[in-house]
Amino acid sequence: MVMLAENRPRRIVQELHRLKQGANSGKLEVAVVTTERAKHFYSPQDIPVTLYSDKDEWEVSAGGPQGGAPSCVYPQDRTVLLQPIVLVAGTDRPGSGQQMWKCRSDPVLHIDLRRWADLMLVAPLDANTLGKVASGICDNLLTCVIRAWDRRKPLLFCPAMNTAMWEHPLTSQQVGQLQAFGYIEIPCVAKKLVCGDQGLGAMAEVDTIVDTVKEVLSQHAGFQQS
Repeated sequence: MVMLAENRPRRIVQELHRLKQGANSGKLEVAVVTTERAKHFYSPQDIPVTLYSDKDEWEVSAGGPQGGAPSCVYPQDRTVLLQPIVLVAGTDRPGSGQQMWKCRSDPVLHIDLRRWADLMLVAPLDANTLGKVASGICDNLLTCVIRAWDRRKPLLFCPAMNTAMWEHPLTSQQVGQLQAFGYIEIPCVAKKLVCGDQGLGAMAEVDTIVDTVKEVLSQHAGFQQS
């Protein structure tokens, strides 16, 4: 049995990664920011793009982020940042090959990422991270990127949680707060959930998410498929 949280975010990454092959001038790059707990649901080897996690911001490493060589060249065009993850599309990726957070003016990964990305997609956005973002809490790489996000750029989020959690009064308040920030909701759907319950709270279908990203990119960044 493949768990929902294990398969669908990986499919989103793969589908967005394929856009790079058909993107105008090839100037499309995708990267992923993961939370530590999200790693329980997937294998990093299954993510075909650069994968950033908390250790890339807080630990000194000579090797750079998982899946890519260190780079401090910022892209000129089109970037998506996603979560289970967080996704980014543009060109050259920020890297963590330098020593981070040692001295004043040293690179700060979550700031480099928010500068690099032209679009951020949070998929799935669970109840815990939803509450953090709505309250301004930034205690990991993902929520730091979101808190620092340039609100002139699109941020899309895909809520996903148990029906009972979705129906809690706090959820609508917190989703409304994100919408008030200017973030774009890709609504959850009703279906049989991983826990066996039937109801609203499942993440939107992969095709819906990818099509929405393509549409928003075309509106905000002149993205066109060949």
